[in-house]
Amino acid sequence: VCSDPIKLSRDMANVSVAGANETNFYTIEIAKKEKSINLVCRQTSDMKVKWTRAVPMPSGTLDHEFESLLKLDSAFYLFTSGFSKESEQFQVYCTKLNNEGERMGDPALVHYTLAEGRDDAPKFGYALSPDKSKILVFFDPPFERKNTEPVAFKMYGTDLELIMEKDLVLPYRPDILQVHNFLVDNDSNIFMLSGRNEKKSELPTGHAQGGKYVVFFYNYKENKLKEYDVNLKDKELVSAKFLLTKDQDIIVSGYYSDDFKLVANGTFFFLISANGGGVKTGAFMPFTLEFNAKFRKENESDVSQSLNDFYLDDIILNEDGSLLLVGEQYYVSEVTTLDPITGRMQTDKTYNWDNVMVTRIEGNGRQSWSVKIPKRQTSLHRFSESSYKCFLKNGELTFFFNDNKENQEKLIALPDGEATAWSGGNKGAVTMARVSKEGTYARSIVPDTKTMDVGLSSHYILGPKVLALAQDKTHTFCIIE
Repeated sequence: VCSDPIKLSRDMANVSVAGANETNFYTIEIAKKEKSINLVCRQTSDMKVKWTRAVPMPSGTLDHEFESLLKLDSAFYLFTSGFSKESEQFQVYCTKLNNEGERMGDPALVHYTLAEGRDDAPKFGYALSPDKSKILVFFDPPFERKNTEPVAFKMYGTDLELIMEKDLVLPYRPDILQVHNFLVDNDSNIFMLSGRNEKKSELPTGHAQGGKYVVFFYNYKENKLKEYDVNLKDKELVSAKFLLTKDQDIIVSGYYSDDFKLVANGTFFFLISANGGGVKTGAFMPFTLEFNAKFRKENESDVSQSLNDFYLDDIILNEDGSLLLVGEQYYVSEVTTLDPITGRMQTDKTYNWDNVMVTRIEGNGRQSWSVKIPKRQTSLHRFSESSYKCFLKNGELTFFFNDNKENQEKLIALPDGEATAWSGGNKGAVTMARVSKEGTYARSIVPDTKTMDVGLSSHYILGPKVLALAQDKTHTFCIIE
């Protein structure tokens, strides 16, 4: 059921969700004209505004821009960034706010790096320890690191007191130097996963990933670095992610390829003991031909042993220790035409977000099931209305995505069939798909979205609910339960 839409001011250049609890959710609204941020607290039950706080950008010589807002139980942490021409530094500051959005102190410089300008600066990121007592801040450069370029990170407590900082030079070849993923455990140990940066690119060539994956464990108290070579000898890992378990073990999992062509032939699973211990489990398992047959197109006769264009979006840990891998088919297609009048060649790109697959892996690394969720979304532009959002509750995954209305009736008869494409317009609706613990799925259309002009142009998970923002069209919020 959708709530009544709440219209927002069009003076806001950007709106995003900063956090939520059982009764409230918090949005960040960035004003177009003023260099300020509005932090708004709304009641989840009726979306009424409880309070609004204007948070000015830090003053000074830097032209600050919003980076991120972290919500913990006791406070908000507002991250902003600016470029200093004098020192040629890209600098990130953090301002601590109380639960009512009021400043608790002056902005603190938490990290910086050399850069030629803001446009050339690396992406800022942070990782939170499971007990939420430590914040690790780092940069993810857009270009591959060189052998002499260190991996720089800093760790802070929730009072923004510096716990440690390190510039770590990794003496390895370039394909191992690309550290894009960081974790920090409750004991302040730091884990890094190296490999090619995995993201859905605008290039038609597909995956900009592959290479060698290594997990680095750094104990700053003893200044010791340990590495774990994650490989399957004659196979290539094409997508990998890692996470911490409740016992502070590390799980590394993803897709592998048999023929080094960046296609998915199956899944792999490594379990590494806490505090830099040994490898407890290492396993891989191919997808079955029966599952692969579900992705066979209508004009294809043979079943492929591999799945093309799948990106690993997330790995999710269940309470029982099993793992859910969530991936999506994404690719860019190009059509080149000749203008008969001018004689010029014109190339048009189409961005495609297709089927989703979910695989459950048990604690021994073996697959128990895989399920396909048919989906097809196309666009001439890369915009956020495509792809999906999902959340886990009681062992079940629930997905929300924009869809063609025709698919509800069509895919009831053929649940593993090919979806009819959605590309916006009045044929759209929001589909909800639920994947059970046993690996079955059911889909339905969220009823009110058949008639309301509220699609998922941006959407955020609020526990068992979804907050949909149709910012590009009607600039409205609504909550889908």
